[in-house]
Amino acid sequence: MSRAAVILLAFAACSTPDPRIPARDGPLVIDVRYPTVGTRVPAVESVAVWGTLGTGRAKLMVNTAEVTVEANGTFAAFLPVPPGLSPSLRFVARRSRDSVVHSIALDRGTRPSTPTTGAAARDDGPQAWNRWVTMQRLPSDTADSATQWRPIYARFRPGGEVALGIAQGIRLFSDARTAQAMRLVLAADQRVWIPRVDADTLTRPRARILRAGAPTVTNITSSDEMLIAVPLPERLPSVVELSGDRLLWTIFGAQWGRRPAAVDGDGSTIRRIVPSDSAAGQVVIDLGLASLPLGWRVEWHAGALQLRVRRRASPSKSLAGLIVAIDPGHPPDGTTGPSRLMEDSVTLAVSAVAAAQLRALGATVLLTRTNGHPLSLEARAVVAEQSPAHVFVSLHLNAPGPGRPPSAVYGTQTFWMNANGRALAQLLLVEVAKAMGQPAIGMYQGEFAVLRPAWAAAVLVEGTGIVVPEREAFLRTPEGVEAYARGVVRGIERWHRMSSTRAIPARPDR
Repeated sequence: MSRAAVILLAFAACSTPDPRIPARDGPLVIDVRYPTVGTRVPAVESVAVWGTLGTGRAKLMVNTAEVTVEANGTFAAFLPVPPGLSPSLRFVARRSRDSVVHSIALDRGTRPSTPTTGAAARDDGPQAWNRWVTMQRLPSDTADSATQWRPIYARFRPGGEVALGIAQGIRLFSDARTAQAMRLVLAADQRVWIPRVDADTLTRPRARILRAGAPTVTNITSSDEMLIAVPLPERLPSVVELSGDRLLWTIFGAQWGRRPAAVDGDGSTIRRIVPSDSAAGQVVIDLGLASLPLGWRVEWHAGALQLRVRRRASPSKSLAGLIVAIDPGHPPDGTTGPSRLMEDSVTLAVSAVAAAQLRALGATVLLTRTNGHPLSLEARAVVAEQSPAHVFVSLHLNAPGPGRPPSAVYGTQTFWMNANGRALAQLLLVEVAKAMGQPAIGMYQGEFAVLRPAWAAAVLVEGTGIVVPEREAFLRTPEGVEAYARGVVRGIERWHRMSSTRAIPARPDR
């Protein structure tokens, strides 16, 4: 079934009336959760607003627009931004003879900034650099010691799309820099950028291209893995990409002394392993796939770069043997609903219910957090990468981006980054939307920190829009929390049942 067909089916099946919002008649207040004073609206004509008046018996005007107030006093609307460099929103709430007024000044962000002078303020584009550097990231500003393990993510251009993660300790040549970034030479035709703070420039040089030894292949039956090891004088950056029925492992800055012969794989996950190379200074190991692997990752061990490929789990009616990592999204940060319901408290509650249901079905469950203490994105990603989990699901609640109405997040969204998470994202989209009685907005490929590791099938779920009053009220109930959790569990159950059957047709040359 196509992605579009799945989404349409989910939309048709999941649109049910929202539970009634309970009435509230407290003191008349104007508590605006968004926007706040100084919120930037540089290039939008309208802005989302949400908050509460404390009572459902009041009326609300914002500038010249009347805004609907729900039975519990909450509101959410999409309103025009007044013209001018200093727009503001004037809230007037009335109940009988009582009235309250509140104003919020917004920022168009178009005022001229104070000019600066000196070399530190200029950035005239890339300048020649020509130094050897070692990847060495500064200590994290969080208390999570595990984040020091994280790689440095290089990008095709400063601030642009992620190209690959480069492990700390790797030495590379930098041929150019700007005030904030430096360009690394991976191969003759491959260059990427990293922040200047993420490298130590006092580094001795090495050979531009290193000699790679013939790869060895080992089947690890005890952990359902296949290990391909390439001996090297030192660690080099590499990237693993899924392309149709092939898993391509490219190692930058290396060449074969003599190109190794192709070898057979295990037959169930990998049909054939074909080494190849390029005059540009990179070697490629082409793995022809019989089925989509559960996951993969690259490690450095005993003088060799190792690609570990995880095989699919055996089919089973129960979840016995399945290891699931659940990430209750936030804190820090997170969204607050109109009546001050916090995203991180809901995701923690949903995760606890989902974990209990999964354990009852035989699965082993790991939680990235079990309390309200902040946990960095890097630390959550490290849990996904270093744990033995087969599945990693990060749970969130949605809010609209700039220039979008609250209604845009009425429904479920899922995100995947690596190809082994796509099927799980599709099933979670359908099941969470169905369980919560709402539309399935869609599934998307997203470059999120928690989705970067490919060791497990990883998905980020935006269960529903916490800024929508009806959805926030539902999430305040045990039924709402249980519905979100039930959808997550059912999605994982369906994925586990079908994941072992995803064979890839063989091409003639394999």
